[in-house]
Amino acid sequence: MEYKIHHLDLVEPANQQAFFEEEVQKKMPLLQKILDHYPKELVVDIFANREGNYDYNVTASLDLKSKEMVVKERGSKAVIVVNNALDKLRTLIKEQIRLERREHLRKRKDRLHSVVTTTPSIKEAMKKEDRDAFTTLVRKSLPELEQYIRRQISRKPELVRLLKKNIISVNDIVDEVYVEFYHELKADADAAEKMPLWMYVLADREINRLNEKYGKEFREHLSTEQLSKQEWKEMQEELTANADFMPVLTEELDDQFYSPGSFDLVEILSDAGAEEEIHTLAESDDADVQQLLRDLPEEQLSVFELYYIHHLEIEEIAKAKKIPVDKVMRWIKEAREALLRSFRQHA
Repeated sequence: MEYKIHHLDLVEPANQQAFFEEEVQKKMPLLQKILDHYPKELVVDIFANREGNYDYNVTASLDLKSKEMVVKERGSKAVIVVNNALDKLRTLIKEQIRLERREHLRKRKDRLHSVVTTTPSIKEAMKKEDRDAFTTLVRKSLPELEQYIRRQISRKPELVRLLKKNIISVNDIVDEVYVEFYHELKADADAAEKMPLWMYVLADREINRLNEKYGKEFREHLSTEQLSKQEWKEMQEELTANADFMPVLTEELDDQFYSPGSFDLVEILSDAGAEEEIHTLAESDDADVQQLLRDLPEEQLSVFELYYIHHLEIEEIAKAKKIPVDKVMRWIKEAREALLRSFRQHA
């Protein structure tokens, strides 16, 4: 992301011009952080203007995909004015990005719900009873489901220990889950209409079944040697890292930004009602949300991920997890508050 300062020569005395540009340079990384991978070339335009002998007018603008964001500030000290203008611009951008993401995800969810019934290759694979082709096509069309599956695997001690010993592989487990999807679609022609929620429900059920199955099948390997805490942590990090960096619907470049496959701190902290100081801290810190939430119960963290990573509605999560709506709401609220407390302790 670039910036352009217009009419810098109007800032007086002349030695303040360097301070003015230095202030702009300090603010740019904060803007870059919330706009990383934005699907458009971005340029922040900053116009300095002088009104009489005392006051400065500074206009800062950025043209996003859906709207041009413009902020105007006025004051007697140019450096302070540009500081305030860029802070306000950042706040406006964060809110606009949330609106753009919400609209993008709404359209994306509509598309996902019809992916099986409208993709000729998938229907053809079902017709020919080609499970391998079906698995390949669904994994390509719905990669966010594999992200979810990998995260769920990382929370099953038996599966993690067997993975560490190379007795089973992640791909084996993922393939078994997708084979189950195939059989369910063959058995229930209406199941596709309930995607992708239906697949999250099946993924939970199948991972729990595989955890029990492999636990019994390889019991001798599980009882002779336990993973150390460090090994356990490393395996979880490896699985979740692979999930976070998988490509998401690569046919649309927008998805790299709007569906990053990981937590959006700005969105979570905004929902938690965090003060601006906390937002600034979060934007300047490479916080690992998974680590900050590591003490949450497994099922609560899964609910939090479905809401903030996979963007399911609260009612959809309640159906997928078979728990009351008010419990889903409470778990999400508690997780947000836990995250906010972590940042406040370091503020």
